[in-house]
Amino acid sequence: MSNNQKFTAGLAIEFGKARIALPIALSALTGYFLEKGSLDTGFLFPFSGVFFLACGSMAMNQVQEQNIDRLMDRTMNRPIPSGRSSAKSVIIYSVICFIAGLLLLSGSFSALVLGAVTALYYNLVYTPLKRVTAFAAVPGAIVGALPPMVGWASANGNLSDHRIWLLASFFFMGQIPHFWLLLLMYGKDYEKAGLPTLTKIMSETQIKRLTFSWILWTGIVAVFLAFLGVVKNTWTAWTLVALSIGMIILFLDLMKRSKIIRNFRPYFIKLNIFYSLVMILLWLDSLL
Repeated sequence: MSNNQKFTAGLAIEFGKARIALPIALSALTGYFLEKGSLDTGFLFPFSGVFFLACGSMAMNQVQEQNIDRLMDRTMNRPIPSGRSSAKSVIIYSVICFIAGLLLLSGSFSALVLGAVTALYYNLVYTPLKRVTAFAAVPGAIVGALPPMVGWASANGNLSDHRIWLLASFFFMGQIPHFWLLLLMYGKDYEKAGLPTLTKIMSETQIKRLTFSWILWTGIVAVFLAFLGVVKNTWTAWTLVALSIGMIILFLDLMKRSKIIRNFRPYFIKLNIFYSLVMILLWLDSLL
């Protein structure tokens, strides 16, 4: 870095998008607790391993998409397009994070392989795919399904167990409406950057209906978690059902609105709160 490009803790957080990497690592923790059923220091390895891999992948993504980021209002102030950091510095940071993440997962061969596949898929498949199709979020959601499996494998769980596949399915389903709500907020930005986007081929009403359909399936999978052997306690099962019904009703309101909505952020925040509450419920169910 040059004199005006000093590395700081703030830049490190921006490189790895730590606020996004943290919930990804928490989803790995969910898989670990689900299999382990108890609290021990072993959870630190999948949690920190997935966190570092997520930071590394998102830093590398900023290198891959630096020219796109310069064109979008939402991303033009990121470290590389704003000139606060060089691409070389971000690459070095990314490689260090990848190495740290893989070392932390090396106690389980399955977890190590799954972690490596997640990072490679994000940077070599999903990131380029965003330039090709407006529906990249669907195959891209696989990235959200794998971290819970990393946590499960770190606890020596059998990857053929239906419980981890149900949990992975929940996170897979939830990734897609998450992205499409972002699209409803920033669709014009994506268009300005020349990316294929649903806003070019669908009306806002159609995108809202599509988003709601995935919300509905996310809620249904959450109910599957309640009654297909994933949770142990009756109170957890019925709380999951209540949360799922509440979320579906809330987003039914989004679909029914005929007028253009200017602010989708409250829906985005409420969806993230739903994911967080489901994870916390699963932790409590596993550990109590």
